[in-house]
Amino acid sequence: INDNSKTSIIVGRLLYNAGRITTYIALGFLLGSIGLAASIKGFQKELSVATGVIILATVILSAGKKHKAKAYELTTTFTSPLRGLLKKLFSKKSHLSLFFIGMVNGLLPCGFVYIAIAGALATGNQISGTVYMMLFGLGTMPVMFFISTSTSLLSLKWRSLLNRFTPVAAIVIALLLISR
Repeated sequence: INDNSKTSIIVGRLLYNAGRITTYIALGFLLGSIGLAASIKGFQKELSVATGVIILATVILSAGKKHKAKAYELTTTFTSPLRGLLKKLFSKKSHLSLFFIGMVNGLLPCGFVYIAIAGALATGNQISGTVYMMLFGLGTMPVMFFISTSTSLLSLKWRSLLNRFTPVAAIVIALLLISR
């Protein structure tokens, strides 16, 4: 994108976020479908408990350095093709490529997205899962917009605080899923 005007930057950020939200909507539909299938088969309660246990286990296991290294290896295996695609898209330098960058970025590992995915799965139907993930994406848009336009304003201290909050939020969601 050769135009660095404020309008161009804002349009680019909006397109990026629209791409991210598009991916979240698709994931919400898919996970809502899985939740519906589990509900029809009478496994909704078990699916909710299993999802909560998986989230708890992930938080606990990722607390140790040894497990973080293994999780990083597994994540890298999954994300390598996505990172290659992102590199190609970044080289295009167009507004349309920003939309697709957002779509691909929506597939990259993120603790908050995992929590939202668990919620979409627990909804038990496609519409609720889709709306849940759409609202999650819209809810994260102001923060993502702020971060992408003012990364120099977000200190290392604040980023560290956000990173510490993710496991706490994950544990709360996991316990809610198990208890429901």
